[in-house]
Amino acid sequence: MSTIRLHPDTMREAVRRVPFLARLSPASIEALVSLLGARRLGEDEVLYKEGDPGDALMMVVSGRLSVRVRSTASTQDAEVAAVYPGEVVGEMACVDPGPRSATVVATKITQVLELTRSTMRVLMSNAPEVAVAVHGAVIQLLSRRLRDTNSRIEAEMERRGVATASKVGSVPTSSIVAGGEEGGRIDLKRVTCLKDFDKRELEALIKAAPPRRFADGTVLCREGDVGDSCFILARGCVAVVRNVGGMERTLALLETGALVGQMALVDGAPRSATIRVKGDAIILILHRRAFEQLLNAAHPFAVKFQEQIAIAGARQMRLANVRFSGLVTRPAQPAKAPIPGARPASDIVRMDPARSGEPPRLAPGTKTEDQRMGEMLSYMQTALGEWNLSLEDIEQVRFETPEGTRPPARRP
Repeated sequence: MSTIRLHPDTMREAVRRVPFLARLSPASIEALVSLLGARRLGEDEVLYKEGDPGDALMMVVSGRLSVRVRSTASTQDAEVAAVYPGEVVGEMACVDPGPRSATVVATKITQVLELTRSTMRVLMSNAPEVAVAVHGAVIQLLSRRLRDTNSRIEAEMERRGVATASKVGSVPTSSIVAGGEEGGRIDLKRVTCLKDFDKRELEALIKAAPPRRFADGTVLCREGDVGDSCFILARGCVAVVRNVGGMERTLALLETGALVGQMALVDGAPRSATIRVKGDAIILILHRRAFEQLLNAAHPFAVKFQEQIAIAGARQMRLANVRFSGLVTRPAQPAKAPIPGARPASDIVRMDPARSGEPPRLAPGTKTEDQRMGEMLSYMQTALGEWNLSLEDIEQVRFETPEGTRPPARRP
C-alpha cells in the first residue's frame, strides 16, 4: 500500500458519496478533506489482516475491496462482503482502536481515503459536525450488529431448551419517569462516568437533566418499554431486573457513577430490562430530545457524550463476539452436587464503576450447565441492549430469585 496525492475535487466527491457524510456543510467537507490521507493498493494487496491493530476507517474512492474471515471448512479465507466506491470499511477502529475483525484485500487497483483516530480527535475540536456524523454512523452500525448478536443468543437458548425472556406488556410505551424531588447540590466531577467532562460541559448536562432524588422502589423504566432516556446515577444504587421464564430476576446492582440505558438516546428499541431504585438515589435523566438538541448544536458535551456511547458500543461488540463464541462451544454437562455449606446460587453481580481487581468466585450450585448457560446468555442480551453492564463479569453471573416465587408449571 502506497501513499498518493489525490486532487481535492476527487476527495470532495469521494466524501460526498459516503451516505453519512453527504449532508455535511461545504466548510465541514473542506475541513475533513484537509485531514484525510490517500492510499493506493494494487490487485490482491492486503489493506489489513484479521487481528492486526487498527485505528482508522477507509473510504473507497475507486476499485473494490474484499472483506474476508477465517474459515473452519477451508484453508482459504471466506469472503463475507465487498466494499465499493462510496462505502467505508473499518468504522469501529476510528472510534475505539482494537484488533481488526476481518482481513481486507483489494481485488483490483483501489484508492482509499484514510480517517484515523487521531484525525477524529482534531475534528471533535475543530469540526464537530464531522465527528457527530461519523460517531452517529458507527453507533447505528453497532446497534444493528448487536441486535443480530442478540438474535443469535436467543436462537442458542432455544436450541439448549433453556428459559428465554418472557414477553412483558402487550404494547410498548414510552418510559418517562414521573416525579422525583429536586436532588440538591452534587459534585458531578466525582461521578465516574462524567469525570472527563469540564465545568462548562457539566453545566449543559445539569440544564438538560437536573439531578433529582428518587425513593426506594421507584421504577425508572420497564422491560419492553420504548427507550427514550438514559440514567446517570449520581448517588445511590439501582437494580437491573429482567423477566426470564416467568420469573423476575435481578441481574446486577449498579452503584454511584454508573450510566445505564444510553442506547435509548440513539436507538428506540425496547428496553432490555427494568431499572429499579434500591434505597434513596440521586439520578440525572437525560431524554433523547434534549440530547439531540445539544447534538444538533454540536455542543461540546453532546459531542463528547456521543463519542462515549460509540466507544462503549464498540467495546461491547468486540467482547460479545469473544464471550458468545466461548459460551456456545461449551458442551452440556449434568448438574453438580451442591457443596456443603456453600452459599446458594442467588448472588448477583454488584458493579461499582470505580472498583478494581477481580470479582470473587462464587460457589457452584445445583444447576445444570445448560441452565447456567441460559442465565449467562440472558445477562449478555441485557448488557448488549443497554451498553452499560460489564460483559467481563459474565462468569460471575448468578440470578436472584425473589422469595415466594416459583417457576410456572410446565404444560405436558
